Amino acid sequence: RLKAFAADSVKLAQQRARIDSLRQFTPGVPVVVEGDTLFYLYTKRGGYTPLQRAEMIDAAIMQLGKRFTLHPDSVYIESSDIVTDLMYGNKVIASFTDQDGLWEGRSREQLATDKRKIVVQKLKELKEEHSLWQLGKRILYFVLVLAGQYLLFWLTGWLFRKLKVRILRLKDTKIRPVSIQGYELLDAQKQANLLVFLAGIGRYILMGLQLLITIPLIFIIFPQTEGLAYRILGYIWNPIRGIFVGIIDYIPKLFTIIIIWYAVRYLVRLVHYLAREIEAGRLKFNGFYPDWAMPTFHIVRFLLYAFMIAMIYP
Repeated sequence: RLKAFAADSVKLAQQRARIDSLRQFTPGVPVVVEGDTLFYLYTKRGGYTPLQRAEMIDAAIMQLGKRFTLHPDSVYIESSDIVTDLMYGNKVIASFTDQDGLWEGRSREQLATDKRKIVVQKLKELKEEHSLWQLGKRILYFVLVLAGQYLLFWLTGWLFRKLKVRILRLKDTKIRPVSIQGYELLDAQKQANLLVFLAGIGRYILMGLQLLITIPLIFIIFPQTEGLAYRILGYIWNPIRGIFVGIIDYIPKLFTIIIIWYAVRYLVRLVHYLAREIEAGRLKFNGFYPDWAMPTFHIVRFLLYAFMIAMIYP
């Protein structure tokens, strides 16, 4: 017996030394419940990796936390020869072995006692979050958001109708026909119809923007759909952010385009001036006839614009 006890003591000391050497390189797997890190796991148990154990504990706590009849203080500890379990009724919440205790420098019973306090506190928070009172408040928020969206739709429609009436009144007062060299391009009625059409497009755009804000708000109200709300917001925000980033990244190239455009523009003016001078006979080159001036100018202008396009879009 003394030999067996001594062998067990030596083996335990070796395990502790090995764990001490591994602790600085092993960060552990966090048990995360609704974004809150409860504790860490370092070892396997029963063929399950630390990550799988953490996921199972998370699922067990969340399942209990959504019960309306939950009594968090009823979580108890049950030990066997090889494992200590955190239990609620007949459900195992988490299991701890001697290896888990060695990683945290205590026995598995002490470890389970410490973790029980953490789990009980989290279950109390979940019970408060998923209580009937909280559910009633979320339903009230849901109804208020829908009522607010209905009110916004009604207000948008009312403003559009007021704007339409005002546009039709302007038709007989301030809107004047648009004419080009005596040809009436747009009379007052057509301009009014165009303004009403544009106002209608603005109305639907405004209603769409309202829905883009309201729909994520509806999903955020309930914890079960909160992740979907953030995903929808990501679908909306990521393209917008991509557009702004693209515009900012394009600014240096835009300056280059502006410089090339003005350089080519004034160079074309210079060539046009020289062509006019040659055509008028004020500037002469041996072997170059005045009749060739303008055709040559058109060819050179085409080549300059082609060069500009090639520089902008290589």
